[in-house]
Amino acid sequence: LVWSDEFDGPAGAVPDPAKWGVANYSTHGSHELQLYVAEAAALDGDGHLVLRTAFVPGGRLDPRTGARYEWTSAWVSSGYGVPGMDSPLFAQAGGRFEVRAKLPPVDCPGIWPAHWLMPQGAPAGACWPVGGEIDIMEMWGQPDTERVSVAATYHYGEACGVNRVASKNRQWGRYPLIPLLDKVRWDEEFHVFAVEWRVGESIAFFVDDHHLVTLDASDVTLPTLPMSPILNTAIDANYNATVRGWDWNAGPVEHVVDYVLSLIHI
Repeated sequence: LVWSDEFDGPAGAVPDPAKWGVANYSTHGSHELQLYVAEAAALDGDGHLVLRTAFVPGGRLDPRTGARYEWTSAWVSSGYGVPGMDSPLFAQAGGRFEVRAKLPPVDCPGIWPAHWLMPQGAPAGACWPVGGEIDIMEMWGQPDTERVSVAATYHYGEACGVNRVASKNRQWGRYPLIPLLDKVRWDEEFHVFAVEWRVGESIAFFVDDHHLVTLDASDVTLPTLPMSPILNTAIDANYNATVRGWDWNAGPVEHVVDYVLSLIHI
């Protein structure tokens, strides 16, 4: 065990600032509807980090731009995507990264929880997806359903904006999935989402020890830079119409994280 957080602490406390940065008044730009705010990420007092996504009647003002956002949500990271974070709190090349979490309601249209890794120390001028992006888990909520897939994805490219996305022996330009088929309600109980990354050799994805896929150097250009974990919940703008039909009066939807850990291979 190299690094971990079990989110112990009193209800309402912020996640450990020695391990996590929390985005405040931030957006990510991936065709999303929400504004990330710090108060949307807090401990629950029972050993969990809760990322809350809420509807804001009249919209939440982003003081940076003057724009208003009808939803707020949470983004925590140990090294990427948090304004003002000049250096990573944690980054590792290779090993096993594991997250145990209960996801938001699968029938909330467009809700988009993710656990992922982004590189640190890319050469000056480099931009996404140079250096790679490992998506340990993503889910997109779908209206009027009880079953959706989760996806594990690897993005890479030899130049800025050249997004190559891979699964075993296949490549797509957009929206690839390496799915575990629709077998469970991801929002009803906790599940373990993991990646095992051997630098120069392979990347393997798992859900509850169910092996999804292994990518090797014959399939993709494997990452080499240390990577930092990110936990967030977005709202996909492709669901702009249907997400408004969700019963937001019932309160925020929750993405509950039990623990995050990183191991090294011996």
